[in-house]
Formats: sequence, structure tokens, C-alpha cells
Amino acid sequence: MKKKLAFIVLFGALMVNLQAIAPYLLVGNVSGTIETVEASVVDVLKSSGFEILGSYNPGGNQDQLVIAYTSKELVSQCINSGGRRILAAPLKVGL
Repeated sequence: MKKKLAFIVLFGALMVNLQAIAPYLLVGNVSGTIETVEASVVDVLKSSGFEILGSYNPGGNQDQLVIAYTSKELVSQCINSGGRRILAAPLKVGL
């Protein structure tokens, strides 16, 4: 019983701490339509050597957009690290 209670307390504390970690960090604000901002971000990523993997609207919300991208170097590092680390190769930017 004490082990179960300790687990529940530990799990609860962990969940509270995880809620403080945001999935995205705000790095700036830009003005314009989602389409023009998307085009600008994609241009910057491509000119910096990144490959665009795709994009989607979270929850079907047309006012939000996520662009997934990666690079050959990042993929190579993830593959060389082995295991499931390849899952870290795609990065995302949210608009």
C-alpha cells in the first residue's frame, strides 16, 4: 500500500512538472497571413539547407500551421546514434 501511495504522489508531481514544459517556444511575432508567413519560413529553412517534410493544420484549425523539416546532417547523427533516436530527426516550427 505504501508503494502504491508513493507511486501516486511521485506520478502526480511528475505530471505537474511536465505541464510546465511547453511543446513550442515563442521566438518571435510576425505580421501577415498564414500563407505569407509560411512562404517566408519555408524559404528561410530551404536557403539554410533544411528539407521540408510537410505541413499540417493542428486540429484542422486553418489559423495554425506546423511545418516539419530536417537536414541530412541531423538524420545522419540520429541514424549513427542508433535505436529509436531517428525519431528526433524531424523538427517542427509552429505558426
